[in-house]
Amino acid sequence: MKKVFIPLVIIIVVLFALSLFISVPSEEFDVDGAQVVLYAPDGLLGISNDPASMISLNLTTSVTTQWVVILILGTLFFFLGRNLKVRPETKRQAAAEFIVGFFNGMVRDAMGEKYMKYVPYIATILCFSLLNSLSGLLGMRSPTADISVVGTWGLITFFLVQRNKLKTGGFFGPLKSLLEPVIPMAPINLIGEITNPLTQSFRHFGNILAGSIIMGILYWALGHFAIFIPAVFSLYFDLFGAVIQAYIFCTLTMVYVLMADRSPDSA
Repeated sequence: MKKVFIPLVIIIVVLFALSLFISVPSEEFDVDGAQVVLYAPDGLLGISNDPASMISLNLTTSVTTQWVVILILGTLFFFLGRNLKVRPETKRQAAAEFIVGFFNGMVRDAMGEKYMKYVPYIATILCFSLLNSLSGLLGMRSPTADISVVGTWGLITFFLVQRNKLKTGGFFGPLKSLLEPVIPMAPINLIGEITNPLTQSFRHFGNILAGSIIMGILYWALGHFAIFIPAVFSLYFDLFGAVIQAYIFCTLTMVYVLMADRSPDSA
């Protein structure tokens, strides 16, 4: 079971690091946070201390919320994955085995036994997306309402798809896929390759952002009378929306990777 939980923590940290570097604050939205500038010794690796050449990291609310989510998930995985027995003797281990069994079954049903190695990644994306989206219930700005975050996940899915084409179809696997079923279809296939991760990311981003905006407008409109009605709408926009978008994102990831299989037995 540690083969699942340890990669989960590693992948979460990698996802966060990527979204941190890709983060691009928009002038149309109020992004709170501070900017951190990294200085290097003058001339090191060709980098000077000229302000124009400094490396900056944007510590937005999305970044800080992800820190909290990483801490929660890391603590949870550590708690569930320690002192495991061959035969479960505690409710903790029973819960851990149920979670691992759920993700094993999810990947096995969607991709087959051949792709069970993707279980840690799919489990990470679902857990990380779900908790980030649910952070809105605590009054925080959901990181999944930030295109830099979900866009990073979509970019990773894109590279996983190309990797699978290379692995199963050889060096020219990605090129062959663009020329199927006939050569004139290449431009359309190329557009499809680019738009798949874009639509996957924007679907997740758009739904969570729209839910946050609608709930904000609802609280503003009701003012001091925002007692019971917002809670009812929150069940859909915050809770149901978070679950369904995380599940859809993971499902599309599995489908795209599976469709990229160029091996003869994939059909």
